[in-house]
Amino acid sequence: MIYPRLPSRATDGLAPIAPAVSTASGSTVIGTAEFGSTVTVTDSNGDVIGTATADSDGNYSVTLSPAQSDGSTLTVTATDASGNESDQTTTTVDASAPDAPIVSTASADTVTGT
Repeated sequence: MIYPRLPSRATDGLAPIAPAVSTASGSTVIGTAEFGSTVTVTDSNGDVIGTATADSDGNYSVTLSPAQSDGSTLTVTATDASGNESDQTTTTVDASAPDAPIVSTASADTVTGT
């Protein structure tokens, strides 16, 4: 008996584009990646310190554990459902607040300073 040939399943052999990072604070990394991909953040020792799934718009927010100090270097990757991993994105933690503004003059409707 001859069996009909079944259609082959297409496989996804393409890695996602490297994730973009918009914010890297001491406790959270926020950005965009391929929707549905798993975003993984590792510290400078290569230890995984957080993961999240990019939503339908590609947005992700990874909570870091443990929290990272200002100036720490982090690596971010995205892995799609087929297991393809993106290139790495490297980012630096900005966990320090900016200096307070200096007000030189203030009136009812105008504030000036640096």
